[in-house]
Amino acid sequence: MKRKEITLAKTQIELRVPENVYYYDDGIVQNLDAHTEKLNQRYGNPPLSGITLPTGTKQIVGRFYFSIWGGKNLSIYDAAQRGLDVVIHSFVCTNPDETITTFARGHEEAHFLDYFRQRRLLHQAYRAMGYLPRVLDNLPTETFCNVGGFYALLKNIPSGSGYKLPLPEDPHFGPWLCENLKAQVKISNL
Repeated sequence: MKRKEITLAKTQIELRVPENVYYYDDGIVQNLDAHTEKLNQRYGNPPLSGITLPTGTKQIVGRFYFSIWGGKNLSIYDAAQRGLDVVIHSFVCTNPDETITTFARGHEEAHFLDYFRQRRLLHQAYRAMGYLPRVLDNLPTETFCNVGGFYALLKNIPSGSGYKLPLPEDPHFGPWLCENLKAQVKISNL
């Protein structure tokens, strides 16, 4: 099977995927629902995931959207391996806080790594920056993706006085940060 290389925008992680995978980083959109509706009209599939941050009320700030042509009840990975066309869009809602936007984009890119069974690439990326996190394979999916969001912060926003994180509603993420990075990165609200 022929493969091609894709570079994820915020994490800058490169991976090889089958040629029948079409990945679009739609970046920042004004309205998640309107953008999703546009994709629904194009492909006919609902979105699969979003990340929820506590802001007094739950708010979805990012989406990972996919469509598989010709294959129902298949995972993204299995469909791609069988040669079916897989179209993936990743996008986040506009937000004046660059920390939230960058975190959300990294989170959605981590879904891409997870769906293609490439969690090791995020682990390698952390190691390349001098961090030594524990293996990421056994983390729940949303925690893994939050770890990807945090990596995007490290990669794109200098810490300066530290990070005040918009911590997602994830009981595993805060403890993971404390165990793996708190000694190396200043995180003010942990």
